[in-house]
Amino acid sequence: MPTAALSLTSDQQKALDAVNSGRNVFITGGAGTGKSYLLRAIVYTLMSSGKNVIVCAPTGIAAANVGGMTIHTTFNFNSSALIQPKRKKPIQRVTSPVKGADVVIIDEISMCRLDVFEAVVSSIVKAETVSGIHKQIIVMGDFYQLPPVIDGGQFDRQILTDYYGASLGHGYAFQTPAWNDCHFLPVVLTQIVRQSDPTFAHNLNLLRIGDTRCIPYFNTHSSPLEIPGAVGIYAYNANVSAVNDAMLASLPSDEYVNHTVLYGSITESDLRVLPEPLKLKVGARVMMTANDLPDPYNRFVSSVDTRQYYNGTVGTVTHIWSDSKGQVTCVDVDTGTTQFYVYPEDFQLFAYHYDSVKKTLSRINVGGYRQFPMKLAYAVTMHKGQGQTVEAANVAPYCTNPGQCYVALSRVRDIRRMHLLQPLDAGMIHVDPVVQAFYDNLKDNPPVPVISVTQAAKKPGKKSNRPTGDKTMRIPNELVPLMQTVIDKLYNSPASGTVDLEKIQKFIDEAGKLL
Repeated sequence: MPTAALSLTSDQQKALDAVNSGRNVFITGGAGTGKSYLLRAIVYTLMSSGKNVIVCAPTGIAAANVGGMTIHTTFNFNSSALIQPKRKKPIQRVTSPVKGADVVIIDEISMCRLDVFEAVVSSIVKAETVSGIHKQIIVMGDFYQLPPVIDGGQFDRQILTDYYGASLGHGYAFQTPAWNDCHFLPVVLTQIVRQSDPTFAHNLNLLRIGDTRCIPYFNTHSSPLEIPGAVGIYAYNANVSAVNDAMLASLPSDEYVNHTVLYGSITESDLRVLPEPLKLKVGARVMMTANDLPDPYNRFVSSVDTRQYYNGTVGTVTHIWSDSKGQVTCVDVDTGTTQFYVYPEDFQLFAYHYDSVKKTLSRINVGGYRQFPMKLAYAVTMHKGQGQTVEAANVAPYCTNPGQCYVALSRVRDIRRMHLLQPLDAGMIHVDPVVQAFYDNLKDNPPVPVISVTQAAKKPGKKSNRPTGDKTMRIPNELVPLMQTVIDKLYNSPASGTVDLEKIQKFIDEAGKLL
């Protein structure tokens, strides 16, 4: 991604500037504000400056979309609740790549469960102590979208409730003490790049925050008729499977089943990423699941755009080529305006390797799988649709979880290319009040300032036990009220220009003794 190729909105540039400051940064914003594009710009910029960067995400799909790894693979976590039962504290895992990293980026932070986030921060704190390398933490995502999943089948909810208390709820990352310890600088992206219609964008934002005044707009401005060939978006897997199976069975042509081919070192965590066998017939509607560019960091930027399809492109299979063993080798797809050939693609799985001699961090390919970058497009779940843009959709807006309705209705660029299979009503719009309170507090109370000092008074040889992100002294939580009192007294009016430097120095010296 050459610097000249970067085309950022003013919001995105503000976020990039915040990242370049070295602070821990929380980047958020609604659907369609270009978070995925921005992430690639951030990774490129940091790596170009010589930083060792780790990119990870809570789910395999999200990790694959950004060319990273799952959080569990990056930190070598197991799949159960990440609380040490005897010591009653988050699990710590210091892997070699984390020790050598300068920056750790977590994408889709909304789906990161609170115990996972605490374990991540705890592990980074320990890695800082062991390596002596400060770690900048960058988290990206929208908590108004899909929440974390707590698997009750493994007694995770009971374990987490015992540890965090009965108010666990959906278990968001920001509900942990670790979130406050990171002192994130928040950057809110507000400029929508997916939808060009400002009225549509405005009502999507109302839907995002649970404002029911958007209901008449969606019911009256969406397509009154079901859109032929458009993807169906449903809340539940059962609906999606039933629609896809029924539509495929209705086609008279022969069915081909293309199995996913695995190679290299595949872990249990990786297996969750793998697509199911792909069933195809001539005449089947399919959706592309990747852009027509091989490098995951450059999928969204190209000086000469030669791509024939994008993640979310929908078309019809017109011909299927297979070898003597019946394995599909090529699929012809027609979108109505373009025709292209699709071949099996290698989806690589990565691990991070830290060279302790060169002190460099590199991604290495440890394996992968081969499959066509497509899936049946008659229907998808709201969860699978997150992060995708589609040309047209028939949406069943009924859902029961926070963020689902908003994710479903924000997949299209033009509201006229969306049909609601049933009218939208207030009972379908779910927003977690915990999330609302978090964002209200984000607006009203910016983070506590970081006090930069040339030489912080610290005990000889003692290292910070917090992820600092930059070489500044951070005020402990217990000193925040006192610090605020000092600031209020010294700056008793906004235009105050007289500062008692001796009092500030005395305060810094006292604070340093407690670090």
